Amino acid sequence: MTTDSENERRLVRAGDLKPAAYNPRAISDEALEGLRNSVSRFGIVQPLVVNEREDGELRVVGGHQRIRALNPDPDDELDVVVVHLSDAEEKALNLALNSGALSGTWTLDLKIVLDEVRAELPDLSADLRLPELELDVPLFDDGGAGAQPPGEFKSYDESLETEYQCPKCGYEWSGKRK
Repeated sequence: MTTDSENERRLVRAGDLKPAAYNPRAISDEALEGLRNSVSRFGIVQPLVVNEREDGELRVVGGHQRIRALNPDPDDELDVVVVHLSDAEEKALNLALNSGALSGTWTLDLKIVLDEVRAELPDLSADLRLPELELDVPLFDDGGAGAQPPGEFKSYDESLETEYQCPKCGYEWSGKRK
């Protein structure tokens, strides 16, 4: 197990980095262009993460798409965080770094922030594909818990002839309240 004290920041040649063959992430051409625009404007502001293996290979764990967007020359030096992990830990970290389940959810404030950025920096907003985030604006504030199905269905008059049936669970109801 690696701790923060064992991790180190280091400048390494881009040509010495090896992408992880198992990396389960892909990026569309449009998204890659947006990422290139972001990297061009802001630089690489999230660290690239590499696993220094026992044979000395520097395998990319986090930052595959950012490296593609940067498109460095092999002799360019990149700032990376170096970890020392087993194969299984390396894969777990790759998944954790890319997991939407670990990054939280948008709040209703997303719409407000998007509108402010669009008003003040319309070209940058478009270049970074921020309008596409409108699809992620929640319909209601659930406190970040994610939408949950109701615990129970409301009570309906079961003596009436059923009009509806749930195709998944078979639950039948009339649609008329008691």
